[in-house]
Amino acid sequence: MVAPARQVGYEAARLLDDLMSGRPAPRDPVYLPPLGIVTRQSTDTLAIDDPAVAAALGFIRAHAVEEIHVSHVAAQAVSSRRMLEYKFRELVGRTILEEIRRVRLQRVKDLLRDTDLAMPAIARQSGFSTPQRMAVVFRQATGLTPSEYRRQTQNPRRVSGPRPMRAPGALRKTTQELRIRRFRAGRGSPILKLDGFTIALALRWLVAGYGVDTWSVVP
Repeated sequence: MVAPARQVGYEAARLLDDLMSGRPAPRDPVYLPPLGIVTRQSTDTLAIDDPAVAAALGFIRAHAVEEIHVSHVAAQAVSSRRMLEYKFRELVGRTILEEIRRVRLQRVKDLLRDTDLAMPAIARQSGFSTPQRMAVVFRQATGLTPSEYRRQTQNPRRVSGPRPMRAPGALRKTTQELRIRRFRAGRGSPILKLDGFTIALALRWLVAGYGVDTWSVVP
């Protein structure tokens, strides 16, 4: 399942802001629909009884990001191209070319969601000749450009470079962090400063305690 990371961040920040402003916690769980379902590579392969088609699926999953063609798949499946294409469509519901493209597009989605790689690098690692070709195919399949998909789905725990220094004492709300400068918990009480680590713990507590449907929230 692809969790809506950006929406989870907004919702958790809103809940935290409500609690710190003295508003009551929500009585009902907060449910957020997933952005999609990612099928495990072994799932539909195990459901295929035909050994040639199963071998073709395994080869495509392992090598789709390389420059492979239907003839390569047929050779690995030890089957004639015509017979394999017929069985493949009957059992999988897609052509071999469609399956190759589907696996490549899933690779693009994974890299967009989980890394900060530039589009040329994503295209190379997904089996597309150019980022322009990747963008055309991606938009045809999803209705979104790669950049739009990244903005909607990017994982807060994505692979990236070192984090920049944060300005101390700033009060900011962004898509991936909520920085609270200072607040006084009550008359005569000490000033409590919440840094990024404490906010992360608070957001995790909110997710666990109020039913935001995702695995984790990290600033």
